[in-house]
Amino acid sequence: MAKTSKSMVKKPYITIQNVGPIKDITLPLNRVNVLIGPQSSGKSTIAKLLSFCSWLEKEMIITQKSIKTDEEYIKNNLFDYHRIGSYFNETSVVTYEDDCMKFSFSKMRATTKKCDNFADSLSHKTAYIPAERIMAAIPNVRSFQLFHSSLQTFLFDWWKMGPIFTKDKAIVIPDTGVSYYYDPKTSSDVVKLPNGRELDLREASSGLQSLIPMYVYLKYVTEWVYEHEDVQSFDRSKTYDQALVRRIASTGNTPMSDDEIDKYIEAMKPTVSMEQMLQLARNYRAHGLKLPNMMEELAIFADNITHAHYTNIIIEEPELNLFPHTQIEFLYALLRMFKSDRDTMLITTHSPYLLFALNNCLMGGLVSSRIGETQKMQMLSHEVWIDPKMVSVYELHDGELKPIQDGDGILLNNYLNKAHQQLASEYLAMLSYYESGK
Repeated sequence: MAKTSKSMVKKPYITIQNVGPIKDITLPLNRVNVLIGPQSSGKSTIAKLLSFCSWLEKEMIITQKSIKTDEEYIKNNLFDYHRIGSYFNETSVVTYEDDCMKFSFSKMRATTKKCDNFADSLSHKTAYIPAERIMAAIPNVRSFQLFHSSLQTFLFDWWKMGPIFTKDKAIVIPDTGVSYYYDPKTSSDVVKLPNGRELDLREASSGLQSLIPMYVYLKYVTEWVYEHEDVQSFDRSKTYDQALVRRIASTGNTPMSDDEIDKYIEAMKPTVSMEQMLQLARNYRAHGLKLPNMMEELAIFADNITHAHYTNIIIEEPELNLFPHTQIEFLYALLRMFKSDRDTMLITTHSPYLLFALNNCLMGGLVSSRIGETQKMQMLSHEVWIDPKMVSVYELHDGELKPIQDGDGILLNNYLNKAHQQLASEYLAMLSYYESGK
């Protein structure tokens, strides 16, 4: 789901063939993507594959070279990391493509290709929120042996966030009346109840243990990372310096290949500093000076890859352990945090409540101009109405993907009413017997 500093031309898509329960699907990726379907239908499989593609894409952008995606790489970073190795067989193929690059991989090998707009690609944050997020509230989880996995990454990010959201920066959790903060003195996650009482997240209800890590993490990846400068590790700074060398070497009359640049870096150990390039650009601009053309291009490049310009949000089953009304309020809170002109989002769900709430947002996006301000203010969803063209909703069933929106982007009535009608029909059939017995 990469973006460039120029306008996007090609809509990203992923094609999945014979992976787990999925037979052969092509999913065009919109700003907001929602997958609903029975358990074990392949929703999380799609989420995990997209997470892998997003992560691989980011690595290519910040290193400025094609990643060696051999059998060991695929095993470590996809099969083991997302625990889906058994889903692949000799006929499995996954292809992902957008304006910047194209990936194609199977059980044994993968190919990566830079597209024409790769040079203008922007770095991003991949925010994968797994269904197992409740693990953040398990006592002594820091002492567990955590294998390389999406859950490990989420927990490491969760622990990294703690010192950011201290008591003076407590976060109010939607539809609960509680707030959350981290106490550095006791290294504990604190939940403050409406009556002022405080308790450890480990002692909170299962609903709060599911909701709080998810909501706080979303605040972090949609707001905090864009308002603060992240401290780079030595290894990351070195990666940026080498990326700058590659950018310089890949331009001009005789651009060098990735292999040639790697050999040059190994032999010559050039001392080009990305931080110095950024500081030079800041100094020029602070004094109202214009950088020379080549320097300006490199300064833009440095800005493109050294910090996140958007977030790819992937959430598994946000409704876990939540009361229906809280599910709805969470969706509205999520859409308030989500920047539709910046971020992308994929949600997997079983919840009809989330779909009903989303449908209200889609309808609001269609009819907003026809509703008076007083009437709007009376509608719970009015702050997060969204253009239906930016949202795609699919049902995944029997290995196939089916859109469930009409021509205007509103969810199909027969889909929304199906479950309700099944229950109502049975109830009405029994009601006649109940009334006849009176």
